[in-house]
Amino acid sequence: MTDAKLLDCTLRDGGYYNQWNFPRELVDLYLNAMAASGVTYVEMGLRTLKVGGFKGAYAYTTDQFLRSLDAPNTLTLGVMVNAAEWEKEGPTDSLLKRLFPENASNSPIDLVRVACHVHEFSRALPASAWLKDRGYHVGFNLMQIAGRSTTDVAKLAAEAEKWPIDVLYFADSLGGMAPTDVEAMVEALRNGWSGALGIHTHDNLGLALSNTLRAESLGVDWLGAPVTGMGRGPGNAKTEHLVRLQS
Repeated sequence: MTDAKLLDCTLRDGGYYNQWNFPRELVDLYLNAMAASGVTYVEMGLRTLKVGGFKGAYAYTTDQFLRSLDAPNTLTLGVMVNAAEWEKEGPTDSLLKRLFPENASNSPIDLVRVACHVHEFSRALPASAWLKDRGYHVGFNLMQIAGRSTTDVAKLAAEAEKWPIDVLYFADSLGGMAPTDVEAMVEALRNGWSGALGIHTHDNLGLALSNTLRAESLGVDWLGAPVTGMGRGPGNAKTEHLVRLQS
């Protein structure tokens, strides 16, 4: 493998199993293991304003809570926000300020990834400028694009090109892609987007690792995965496999 950036999302994707309620002792062990493994980024969870159910701290991942953790300083921390929560009013300044009350220079968080379905993408893009102005690295994660035409995907990528986004991810959210589909998707994205690309795969067909490695061979330089593949449905590519292949 090349020097791709590894983004571990165990606390975010794995949180769907336990309502983002991870024991502190387990998180301490996990963070130290990530640092020892050479993982570049750790996505600490979601950041949502929706209160309800029995959601644990990693559904909100507030700055105050993250400061209470003893994360190794070699790790770069991130959170994911869901553009579906902005559908009614869009990513307004007041809403974003509630989500991110501090600039990146004062926050434990460096990376913010915005998860979008195709129909949410254009409306969510202005959030990238707001976040970038406050010093954050910005990622956008396009979900469920496997069934989209390459023409449509190229148009979405060209839209992203106009905004200050550091990495554009695509997710095989339903786990239906094969390596040839990944190749077509990367080519389509490259027709509109010149920046860094990332991939997040699901393992419905047992191809999550193969798809990730195919993307990496095509120059996709951000690879996302949770430990043990812990994620919704049949899970994802496994962080431990990617670490081993990169070492």
